Amino acid sequence: MKSITTVLRYIFREHTCYNLIFTVVGAYFIASFGVASFFYVFWIKVFGNLMITVFWYLTKRRFLYFFYNLGVRLYQLIIFLILLDGLISLIVFTVTYYLLN
Repeated sequence: MKSITTVLRYIFREHTCYNLIFTVVGAYFIASFGVASFFYVFWIKVFGNLMITVFWYLTKRRFLYFFYNLGVRLYQLIIFLILLDGLISLIVFTVTYYLLN
């Protein structure tokens, strides 16, 4: 159980916090331009997620052994991060949209 909380804490600190910047920018676009901005928000999130994942992979490569030793493969980690970011973004964008309309 301790390893799961350690993994989630590490993922939040090293990836999700940085990705929240792009989520806030997307929420600003939704607040400013409404539903018409979903196309731009989608590409902001894709670009931001890709940029942070590549940066994380290139600069924190030695930390990937931590996940490997826990039995988590790189593709599993990336899929989990994309799903986690998608869920957080969906919640933030939905709340932003309904609070302003």
